[in-house]
Amino acid sequence: MDFRILGTVEVVHEDRSVDLGPPLEKAILARLLIEAGRILSLDRLIEDLWEGEPPASANVSIRVRISKLRKALSASGTGTEIRTQQPGYVLMLDPADSLDWSLFEALHNKGRTALQGGDIEASIRDLDAALSLWRGPALSGIGHPPFALGEIAKLEEARLAAVEDRIEAGIAAGRHAEHISELETLVAQNPLRERLWAQKMTALYRSGRQADALAAFQDLRRLLKEDLGIDPSVELSRLESQILEQAPEISLRVTASQQKTLPTGVVTFFLTDIEGSTEMWEANPSTMADVLEQHDGLIAKVIDEAGGHLIKSKGEGDATLSVFRRASDAVCAAVDLNRALGTKQWPDGVRPKVRLAIHTGEAHERDGDYFGPAVNRAARVRTLAHGGQVLLSQVAAELVRDSLPEGTSLADLGERPLRGLARHEHVFELIGGSPSSHDARAQETHPPSRPPLPVTLLPVADSLFVGRALELERLGTSLKEVTAGQLRAVFVAGEPGIGKTRLCSEFARLAYEQDAVVLYGRSDEEPLVPYQPFVEALRGWANALSPSERAGVPRAEYLAQLVTEFAGSARPAPAEDPEVARYKFFEAVASALEHATLAGPVLLILDDLHWADRPTLQLLQHVLRTRGSSAILVLGTYRESDLGRTRPLAEAMADFRRERAFERIALQGLAEEEILALLEKAATHDVGGGGRALARALSETTEGNPFFVEQILGNLIETGRLVLQEGQWALEDRVEDLGIPEAIIEAIGRRLARLSEPCNKVLAA
Repeated sequence: MDFRILGTVEVVHEDRSVDLGPPLEKAILARLLIEAGRILSLDRLIEDLWEGEPPASANVSIRVRISKLRKALSASGTGTEIRTQQPGYVLMLDPADSLDWSLFEALHNKGRTALQGGDIEASIRDLDAALSLWRGPALSGIGHPPFALGEIAKLEEARLAAVEDRIEAGIAAGRHAEHISELETLVAQNPLRERLWAQKMTALYRSGRQADALAAFQDLRRLLKEDLGIDPSVELSRLESQILEQAPEISLRVTASQQKTLPTGVVTFFLTDIEGSTEMWEANPSTMADVLEQHDGLIAKVIDEAGGHLIKSKGEGDATLSVFRRASDAVCAAVDLNRALGTKQWPDGVRPKVRLAIHTGEAHERDGDYFGPAVNRAARVRTLAHGGQVLLSQVAAELVRDSLPEGTSLADLGERPLRGLARHEHVFELIGGSPSSHDARAQETHPPSRPPLPVTLLPVADSLFVGRALELERLGTSLKEVTAGQLRAVFVAGEPGIGKTRLCSEFARLAYEQDAVVLYGRSDEEPLVPYQPFVEALRGWANALSPSERAGVPRAEYLAQLVTEFAGSARPAPAEDPEVARYKFFEAVASALEHATLAGPVLLILDDLHWADRPTLQLLQHVLRTRGSSAILVLGTYRESDLGRTRPLAEAMADFRRERAFERIALQGLAEEEILALLEKAATHDVGGGGRALARALSETTEGNPFFVEQILGNLIETGRLVLQEGQWALEDRVEDLGIPEAIIEAIGRRLARLSEPCNKVLAA
């Protein structure tokens, strides 16, 4: 049993959500949760839930609500219950960790202890788990009743403290660049919280932005003076002095546990630099800070995932130094980094041209850093490269020649003199494997083609669209967030015929007019191929690409296993363990979607997800979790009426709801006024009193289901019962008896066929 007290109050058990009804039931449950395990008197409960004098019926109302809550808890089958115990009620939780708050506190304390003990990775893991329990503002589902204000403040303070600890751990792990934008938002929301300011100053300084770190301190000093008439704390003033003096104690230092894992002896050095960064700063002063922050975050992520160690996040200019135990891992990191750099949507289109060098030599390690001839030679090799190029020294090239990543090769560039070094270096260039190197420069000026709007999403002739203004506005907001480089997932839910696909079609047209890449795929009740919606979407995209563009799609050899359009553009994928092959296929799909964003933000529509199989949903989860900073909007639809417990989507929904980028839109029937607008749109003018009466009858008969409305209207017109005479809709007989068209009978029959025989007998009776 998981009581979501940290967000909207609901009861969740396995894959079922038990709706607790209007806010009063939720407020009662919240009050009992706050006092969990202690008796709460009925009088006190009534007093807490009503401001001022409670109505005379309050006692009865509370008892009715308690009865409903008992039924909901009983249906969850967890053993949790509300007991009557004089003088009121007590909520019995079983087991003890069924309250999110208890689990959150335990994980937070564990993460904080690990942080204080120097176990940074364990701290990050526990703090991430603690913060993942939050679904929104504390007790957001019950408003702000007086009894909850103190509890809300306590919960929000605890969450912010956990966020601070998590950022502290991230900075200690060398991921300072990843937290700068988050800290900008947090200090704006909590301007008097000095620990956040200290973290912001430290993160900026370690990212090579000393001036910005000092400016942040001045911003805080001015704020405190103007608002409170005080100076920053002694600790913050000391931090400012350390930044001014470039004191070594605030520079990035690896922990004792990290130092033990740093490779020694013969290692492989991995160096990067931005070509022409000085000119880029002069040409784009307002954008480069953001570009550099995202550049640093990408490098840190790629190095960490490849098993390397980022030693210096800044060196000369905008350079980085990393170290690997194996040269082959460094080459894989170079391929992944160039792919990530080439497919990323950069602010204002300012794309950094990153050059890379790989050299293997003997390490001279001191204090968590590397020095000596091998590092110097690697740095000189880097100066030979241009933006997008990966150069290897002869030693590194010989080590990886027989184990190059699939689709890559080495080009011999011959011997080159190195500035300041007597011995020349035989240099090799890594070719292929990503939209980098020679192909990357062509792709910068020639992004992949944008496919036409999928035929399935084109409006059907004579099909009319009315209403849904609020839903279109919410989708438009998500598209703006995606255009800014933040992945979003929106699921549209509703009964059959309610207009889910029609809404997606209308929004797709609007998105396409805003230069979005629109891809479409659907799930069938009996899947034709594995991962059907993704295969259909990528197949439509591949058909719009030229052969050379298909060849530039990353990991095309893994896509070709199911998307045959890529088969002629890549070498066959090697035979591998099935689990490894599946993961690489997932990565290939995610990389392909990210690559498509070079032509514009991607709108991926996945229709009828209630029929999707488990592997398809696992692939969707992989995309959502690994491409969070990509300009991708996933728009899914599903039928709530078909979401039985055995459906894989029912199991996956809990995981989707945990994603911060996830949102759900529940479609309702058209209102009477919207049905009237539909009639007037069909008639192209006002339809008068007869049309209003017909709209009212249609609303009552169909509950606003657009499919039912259109079918009944079409049937009435075809049978001659409904005619338009001088701008007035007229029925030949009673307006109350609209009849049931054959298409509706068939649709209802298909739904009944999925029910059990006893259930059909009950309905028939």
